[in-house]
Amino acid sequence: MEHLASIIDDELKPTKDQPVLLHVNGFGATPLMELYLIYDLAAQFWEKRGHHDSPFIGWQLHHID
Repeated sequence: MEHLASIIDDELKPTKDQPVLLHVNGFGATPLMELYLIYDLAAQFWEKRGHHDSPFIGWQLHHID
């Protein structure tokens, strides 16, 4: 997870204290417990860099056509 978040951080280069929207989507197949575990790891990553996240966790998108 940290590798993926680092790539996003390098590309977007958010400023310190800039809010971020953290969207963890399971596409309908991932158990909520696993989504919340990934969210926790991602939130820790962004908090270390001084960002405050707004969580968006669940099955908002089931498939891409």
